[in-house]
Amino acid sequence: MKKIFFCLVLLLALQQVVPAQAHHSLPKLIQQYFTLCNLHDSVAAAAMFATNAELYSPNWSGTEKGQTGAKNVLHRYFESTPNLQYHITHTVYSKNEAVVEYMATGTLQHGEAGTPAYMIGKDYTLQQITRFTFLDNHITSAYSYFDQVSFLKQVGFFDQH
Repeated sequence: MKKIFFCLVLLLALQQVVPAQAHHSLPKLIQQYFTLCNLHDSVAAAAMFATNAELYSPNWSGTEKGQTGAKNVLHRYFESTPNLQYHITHTVYSKNEAVVEYMATGTLQHGEAGTPAYMIGKDYTLQQITRFTFLDNHITSAYSYFDQVSFLKQVGFFDQH
């Protein structure tokens, strides 16, 4: 995870340096997004995305699109983990991008179809990272990464296999 964060930070550092005022609203937008996520307001958080935004994680079955895709992803997380909370640990900004490292904590309560019963009720803490791109105060892309193996360990998957 640290290698991914370092690579993303390095990528942003190599971009053209821009005056601070060029991205002064990004910290507010990031804070607003994570505040809405911590309130589990998937509708308001999804409204922060552009209608043609792309959301991606290698842990999903494909790319999600637009506000509908964002709402579906967020609703899925909030449904499965009703006490899910995000805590930002590091953030790097460039002209129109933000790389955010954060901790996600919660208890898996409502698994999706096919989730084994032994996983239900298990607490987890995941270090995650998302690279956001913005245009006109809307999120145009969000690429998220977390350690799926760490999640599976914490919910007891490997105890059973």
